[in-house]
Amino acid sequence: MKRNSICAINSFIGALLGLAIATSAANAATVTDQFEFYDNRTLVASGSFSYSSSNYSGLLTFSDLLTFTISGQGQTYGISDVLGPLNSYNYFGFDTTSQTFVPAAVGGSSGSADAILSAVDETFSSGFSLIRCLDNPILSQTRGMMVSTVSI
Repeated sequence: MKRNSICAINSFIGALLGLAIATSAANAATVTDQFEFYDNRTLVASGSFSYSSSNYSGLLTFSDLLTFTISGQGQTYGISDVLGPLNSYNYFGFDTTSQTFVPAAVGGSSGSADAILSAVDETFSSGFSLIRCLDNPILSQTRGMMVSTVSI
């Protein structure tokens, strides 16, 4: 009789733990942020991204995002672009603690660049690249977003 009681208690505890884990996952909310990048006072790119609140601490990358869109100079790119064909100089670094984009040196086929937000295809014919370059006002490439010094 004691053995059955212990098994029943263990089963009950296991069920409670399973319920607690399921409830925790169900409580994760989607966080959506919007952004704008300016060249002096001219808006050059804007967009939004979303991620699960369970990833709310630390530096997010494109692979952490649930949604992503960026528009500028007549071009729009989404999450399927940055996780697919735009795989060169691919960088998204958003610090959820400080709520800012964090520039970083990003490597690609033509060397390294200090990117704020970037994703281009291997032939440099499509994509976007927002690069912080305080010494040189001519920055970036590809069909679409030519950007000089941007403020974030």
